[in-house]
This record gives sequence, C-alpha cells and structure tokens, in this order.
Amino acid sequence: MKAFVHISSIDSVLSQFGHLQDKISPDEWSKITRHSHDKGKNESLAIRLQLLGLCEFTGISIDDFPVHYLSSGKPVLKKTEWFMSWSHTKGVAATVISECPIGIDVEADRQIHAGLYRKALHPTEIDTLVQLNEYQQKEVFLKKWVIKEAYLKMAGLTIAHHIQSVLVHENGSQVEYIRPNGIKTVNKYIWHRFEDQDWYHVALVSEQKIDYTFLGAFKTKI
Repeated sequence: MKAFVHISSIDSVLSQFGHLQDKISPDEWSKITRHSHDKGKNESLAIRLQLLGLCEFTGISIDDFPVHYLSSGKPVLKKTEWFMSWSHTKGVAATVISECPIGIDVEADRQIHAGLYRKALHPTEIDTLVQLNEYQQKEVFLKKWVIKEAYLKMAGLTIAHHIQSVLVHENGSQVEYIRPNGIKTVNKYIWHRFEDQDWYHVALVSEQKIDYTFLGAFKTKI
C-alpha cells in the first residue's frame, strides 16, 4: 500500500500550489470564505490546494474538485479508489492520499489545561499522565492527541463522541479503540513525529501497513 503526504507551512503551500485555485469548486470556496479572518481562510485554502497538488502528482483527475462529504462530515475522494485526510494548525498544513483508509492530524505545540485531559483521555491514560512533570505531561498529551485524532479520522468517527474510547500506548506504537460493547479494535500502523524546529506534532494512522512518500517540508528529511 502506498501513501503520499504533503506537510509544509501555509505560506509555502499557497506559493507552491496557488496556480490550482481555479480548480476549487464554488461549494469549497464557500467553506473557505466562511472564515472571518485571513488566517482561517488561508489554512482552509491551503489544505485544499495540497490535496489538488497530491492528486495532480498521482494522476487523479482534478477537472472536477475531487472531494465530497459523508453524512458524518468526513471528506472523501470521489471517482477514485484512493483515500484522503487533511489537517492544519498554526501556520502548518498537512494532507495525505492513500491506497487504504488513513487519517492525519497536526497540532502546534501549546500550553495544555488539565481540564482537557478529562475530555480527551481514557481514565487509565490520565492515571499515567499525572505522574509526569508538567513538561512531560504536555508532550505526552499532544502525542496522544494527534494519534487519537488521526485514528478517528481514519475510522470515520467523531471526536466528541469517541476520543475517550481511543487508548494510545505510552510509546505510541499501538492504538486501541474500545467499542460500546467492550470489544477492542487494535491498530499498530502509526507514524508520529515531533518537529522541534517549528514546534508541532504530526501523526498518521492507517488501516494497513503503508509505504509513505513525504513531500513538502519533510521530503529531504525522511
């Protein structure tokens, strides 16, 4: 299975793929322009341009904007057997297309309030986290957060209803999703990185083992 990933700064994406803006459909432009600030508009535009750039790179037609949305709100590629996911954070955009279901999440390094632990972590994860110092808690939490979000995107599950049911092992090598009936689904196809130069975490979770090709800012590093 293959996947192509583009991770880069918002400004770099807008510069590299700006020529593809005319391929964005009116419906997608409405999603971009609903943001009240330029920051939000540029982030929303950047992930769509990244997707178009990756589609162009892999030979997927972009004559018609290649995305539609499931009832859950999950964006999916249409008229192709490829899968997709996208994410953005402060100044960074990340998009992936893959031959199997996949999720990506990127999160800027930031201060975390303890109240967020109760909303996002399983009780057993909290018990382990509170034993760490403040700096370690933040780093471990952000790593868990991006892996959880990437898993939920891959599975087509909502964050609000399912994030506490996703357990990330301490070394980030495995995810367990605990279903309402108690049955566990285990996933070990995880890629995570903390980019210490630009201070953000990024994670990819796929349904099967993937051979990744990284483009954008990472292409010379991996």
